[in-house]
Amino acid sequence: MEHIKDYKLFKESLDTELLTEKYSSDILRQFAAQDGGSRWRGGIAKDMQKFANLALDKISDADFTTTTPEAYWKGGDAKNPNKVGFFVDADPGFIKWAKANKKYLPGGLSIGNISKYGVVLSVIRGGIGMYHGFAMDRGSSYSRHRKGTEERYGILAKDYDTNSVYNGWEGRPAAKVTRKNLIDAATRVYVLDLDSLRDKYDVSGLKSDRANSKAGATALKTAKEIKQENQKRYTAILQDKAAMTDIDKAVRDSIELLNTHISDALDKGEMDQFGNFVIGKSPRGRSVSIKDGAGAIRNMLDDYQRYKDYERQDKEAKAEGREDNYYAREVKAYAKRLQDFSKKVKDKNYGW
Repeated sequence: MEHIKDYKLFKESLDTELLTEKYSSDILRQFAAQDGGSRWRGGIAKDMQKFANLALDKISDADFTTTTPEAYWKGGDAKNPNKVGFFVDADPGFIKWAKANKKYLPGGLSIGNISKYGVVLSVIRGGIGMYHGFAMDRGSSYSRHRKGTEERYGILAKDYDTNSVYNGWEGRPAAKVTRKNLIDAATRVYVLDLDSLRDKYDVSGLKSDRANSKAGATALKTAKEIKQENQKRYTAILQDKAAMTDIDKAVRDSIELLNTHISDALDKGEMDQFGNFVIGKSPRGRSVSIKDGAGAIRNMLDDYQRYKDYERQDKEAKAEGREDNYYAREVKAYAKRLQDFSKKVKDKNYGW
């Protein structure tokens, strides 16, 4: 019996992000069921748990307040980044019509999860329709990680979803997330106060306890799992170390060095068999071309742009009292990537 108990503990500890899929709140359960997995990436519930460190199974229907779309925008909720508003269309006429036309509902939506509280049109925080990852902005204009306009929660973010849900309905709203459109299309707003929820359902301590409890299940892990766990710890140490270095200088020096490599190659005029100007050889003996140098500059600047964007968002999160947040972890991860890339530039190890 002791082995069964340890196995259950070990199995439970594997999922430290979303503590449970069971919800006390029927409202949150129905909204989470609408995300359709791939349509909203990891899902609104999981993203909220990661962002706010909340025990989702503790949130109840009583934690939601309801208001009208007009009152939401006129009141203080729209300006507060810790107030999350679920804008829904719960028009009885539309729900009745949807039951008769359920074959048009896109993946993730069903009569069961929209008939009670309505279909989620958008999820607003701080007056902004949030992007996947609980983000209030799309990311840097120059970053390859910049989110598209459709990468938002709710059906109004995509033409296909909006057209599918309202296929044939006379009052079909436009597929755009704007204040006017939400006032016109939504019938109700369900609001969650993250500050209030953190006071009642914060799980930072529980996550720490679970992390400590993993040691009791170590005997059941395979050599491969132990190796992977140690590799994660090693990577985390390197990321912490990289975050303490001067990343700005490393990037600046690397870009200057790459430009020098390209300039020298142009002056030398040597070409490979494909007609590309040659910078030199990588440590593995592969030819490195000017095209590789230009690609390295572009990739490094993209990563650097993302690094600075996460750094900015991390400062904002810490100003709100959230020390251990998603952005802080991404800052460290990108610092390590940029540091590793700067070493490759010095060795001319950036060719394909």
